[in-house]
Amino acid sequence: MIISHNMPAMNGRLRLKTAENDFAKSTKKLASGYRINCAADDAAGLTISEKMRSQIRGLNRASGNAQDGISLIQTAEGALAESQSILQRIRELAVQGANDTNTDSDRAAIQKEIDQLISQIDQIADTTQFNTMNLLDGTWASGEGNPFKKALVYEVSGSDGGNGQLFSIEALNGRKEGEAVSLQEVFEAEGKGPNIIYQVIEDEFATTQTSAGSATASGNASLKDTLKTEIVPQAVNALINTFGNTFGYLSSSSIGIGLKLSNDSSSSVLASVGVGYSYYSDKTMVSDMLTYSLNVNLAHVKTDASGNLTQDSRRALETTIVHEMMHAMMDEALTSGMVGVSNGKLDPSNRFPGWFVEGMAQAAAGGCSNDNDWVNGALKLNASSSLTDISNAVKNKGNALSSGSVSSQYGTGYLACMYLGYLVNGGTGTDAASVAKGLDTLMNEIKGGKGLDEVVREKTSYNGMADFQKKFGDAESAAFIHELLVETGNRGNGALVTNNYQDNDLLPDAAFTTNLFQLNTSNTTIKNVYPAGVDVFADGGSGGFSGPRSSPLPRGGLNLQVGGLEGQNIKVYIERMDAAALGVDSLSVAGFEEAGETVSLVDDAIQMVSEQRSSLGAYQNRLEHTITNLDNTSENTQSAESRIRDTDMAAEMLLYSKANILMQAGQSVLAQANQQPNGVLQLLG
Repeated sequence: MIISHNMPAMNGRLRLKTAENDFAKSTKKLASGYRINCAADDAAGLTISEKMRSQIRGLNRASGNAQDGISLIQTAEGALAESQSILQRIRELAVQGANDTNTDSDRAAIQKEIDQLISQIDQIADTTQFNTMNLLDGTWASGEGNPFKKALVYEVSGSDGGNGQLFSIEALNGRKEGEAVSLQEVFEAEGKGPNIIYQVIEDEFATTQTSAGSATASGNASLKDTLKTEIVPQAVNALINTFGNTFGYLSSSSIGIGLKLSNDSSSSVLASVGVGYSYYSDKTMVSDMLTYSLNVNLAHVKTDASGNLTQDSRRALETTIVHEMMHAMMDEALTSGMVGVSNGKLDPSNRFPGWFVEGMAQAAAGGCSNDNDWVNGALKLNASSSLTDISNAVKNKGNALSSGSVSSQYGTGYLACMYLGYLVNGGTGTDAASVAKGLDTLMNEIKGGKGLDEVVREKTSYNGMADFQKKFGDAESAAFIHELLVETGNRGNGALVTNNYQDNDLLPDAAFTTNLFQLNTSNTTIKNVYPAGVDVFADGGSGGFSGPRSSPLPRGGLNLQVGGLEGQNIKVYIERMDAAALGVDSLSVAGFEEAGETVSLVDDAIQMVSEQRSSLGAYQNRLEHTITNLDNTSENTQSAESRIRDTDMAAEMLLYSKANILMQAGQSVLAQANQQPNGVLQLLG
């Protein structure tokens, strides 16, 4: 008999502890209802069940998303039902108006009701919203033109080539909008012989020029003559040759520009071009007048003993004037974005960003020349710069496009515009001709009324201007910049007007005649009044969105996330459904023929609305099936997760009872084992 080690008690304590642990686990499982309360309960089961829980919650949320999608579709379809009712009423009125038993006053009364109903169609399209989002204004259109719109319009241009009519056709709307199409494509699109609308485009105009400002300073006859007969007209000609699609329409136009000579050694500016415009107190622009002035700073002009420009001074002046005349021609062709005009009113927020304005001028004249070097000099980039060096330089907070700094406008802006030209041209070449072609296309799109943001979205992989500014300097753009710098070399200027990055002599030293921006050396400013029908603010999109009020930039459809994983979505397209999109914005019942044409147009509009409603109905049916499938999958997955995670209450009660009994037995045995050493006292007695 020993007392130092009570082995029966120790063994009893061990068994009691095990029973207590089992009892505690069973208690937790019974109290929570879960078999797995922590990873230690079942490590593998926890991993599997958590993955299933993630799937279940995603499925349940996707089902809710689909329900929201159905609500959105029902909202749009309900609005279209009302639009269709309005169209039915308009058709009824048109049939009534076609009857010659009506007097002119009767038809006028019918026309008033039709006009009001058309306005209501527009109001429905403009105000129908779900969760504050417009549904019928084209926001969620496919971006490929209204697929329900059957009336396609084409522009035909050409001239008699001697062996028959030579012509080209451009689609002005529909899926091929803005593209050259073949006659076969026109026939296929129409399903019959096309009804081609011929348009005449006015490519030239003469302004009425009036001297303004003060008289140009006397003297400097040789410089004035060189500017008037050589440098300015050569610069204009070079820009037209480089960007023919954008500026070619101005080639025979008459636009004057004044000359101001200053002498300011405190300013580093060699030359600049200013554009003037007028507006009323409510910011409405005077749309038929612009004034231009070329300012040359004599403090930086060097001449020889005969008064002629030195070679270095002429080269510097040519580079600067090409830069400044690029501004002037963009002012003329892209006026709204350069000045900042929205809906005919002055709106500085609609101006192009500064880096684009200056970067485009740098692209024309060169951003790496000795006379205008913002790439090598300011950004410290050259042909030997690594991709990392390039990225760091253009993303540096002092040089980034969004910074607004001088170096960002002239240096980074130049590189960004060159990269845009490369992208818009399809990324097919970094040579000057390819980049110039891309920038010409970009400006021509803007001249047609699109915003810069819109063109960037459509012609590049970037999601608009904000995305481009944020990401510029990424791997792709850095690689382009490196290739550009290699092609420019250590002594090239990177200009587009020479069609050669290496050539520092931008303009021929010879006389050239042009009416466009003809330099007036007698007055500092020339006011140009444009002829009737020419609105200088009619063309040229802005830095932001542009286009008709009822035609926002399409987002390429509305995505409904109907699954728990990436890419599990249904894309819903809702086309523009205003009066213009339906082709009923200008209806007339003034006579029998007009009313008959109105009936036909309204029939087409009713069909368009019906097809859109049918499309929405199909989306709704698909979503209802999707919801059923999601709920079924969620239920079955939940069942599987339950088998892994939940407690089997009956089986666990058996374990609980067993642990409870063992725990009580252990306590009793331990108590008796602890009493056993007391027998030693009898031996001592």
